[in-house]
Amino acid sequence: DLLTAGRSGVDLELVVEVKLVDQVAKNGAQGIALCASDCEAVRAKLTALAERKIPVVTFNSDIPSGPRLCYVGEDAHHAGRVAGEIAAKFLRPGDPLLLVYAGPAYAGHKARADGFLERLEELGFRREDCRIAATHNDYDKTFAAVSAALEEDPALGYIYMANISVPACVEAIRRQGRTGKVRVLSHDSGPEIRRFLKEGLVDFTIDQNLVYQSYQSLTLLFRMIAEHKPPEKDCFYPASPILNAEML
Repeated sequence: DLLTAGRSGVDLELVVEVKLVDQVAKNGAQGIALCASDCEAVRAKLTALAERKIPVVTFNSDIPSGPRLCYVGEDAHHAGRVAGEIAAKFLRPGDPLLLVYAGPAYAGHKARADGFLERLEELGFRREDCRIAATHNDYDKTFAAVSAALEEDPALGYIYMANISVPACVEAIRRQGRTGKVRVLSHDSGPEIRRFLKEGLVDFTIDQNLVYQSYQSLTLLFRMIAEHKPPEKDCFYPASPILNAEML
């Protein structure tokens, strides 16, 4: 009996995450594939599950300091470095840019942001030229942050969207009359992202194969529970292909 719990925000979503973990454990789940925030409350639940010998595989966003079986998902730090390499091709040192991510509670998004800034710094860019907004994957917060950045800095010409609220970013750019003047780099390849790529509203996106992540997580749990075969490694990373309009 393998059940999956997911998340998309912070605060209220954290309460939902913890309740979902409690619920599936109470219902007799033998293993859990979990995508959740890396915070004290969730780590405490992982510890409680480990004491009950219920294995947990984290996917999409890791909780490395918690007692999980393994992690399946993007090598987020590397993906962030790839994003930094791409952005550097369209920027000159001193150019302003905006980084939007969910926030430090999301291990994957924090790693993307860290990798992005790290690679830019290696290439001669200053961190202080990068404006950073933590918007918790929230449409309204993302729209407000991008709008404010564009209003306050007319020279802003590059936005790295490390979170999922890309539609809010695209709409903010449109409302400011900056469509075609601000480049956007994103992650993932859902229907909206694909449409934005085809319409020239997003330049590149870095994919992470979400189908592989969920399938592999459940496969590893099944092998552990049914076959008593622990994972052969701590992290399972899918490929992170770079997509543009011509690759769709």
